[in-house]
Amino acid sequence: MFLYKKKLLNFYKPILLVLLVCVLIMPVITLAVTTPCDPAKELCNPIKFNTIADFFEEVLRIAAQIGGVIIILGIIYSGFLFVTARGNQDELTKAKKAITYTVIGAIIVLGAWSFSVAIKSTINTITNTPAGS
Repeated sequence: MFLYKKKLLNFYKPILLVLLVCVLIMPVITLAVTTPCDPAKELCNPIKFNTIADFFEEVLRIAAQIGGVIIILGIIYSGFLFVTARGNQDELTKAKKAITYTVIGAIIVLGAWSFSVAIKSTINTITNTPAGS
């Protein structure tokens, strides 16, 4: 049982490292955007988003894209576990758990993004602002 958790942790360590690097690089990428304002005269917006809702929607969209890749890799890994199990009940149980956790992760990642889009469209409807702004 502990060996399974250790292998699972070793599988997700690189994925978590990539996500951490993406989170740390995101501010550098957004600060690199040039803005046509004069900092001596006004307070400039260093990111391309006008509202915090737009910013969080973009962050969740990027997280969903990265999560999609991780989900695909998780499904491939689970399929590999099924193939290498060769009828061994312990290995089949391990493969079933891996595919179950991958599907649960997919639901969480894609659900968070769709939930944020639904909230933003509701707020835009209430405040009568266009969806693209």
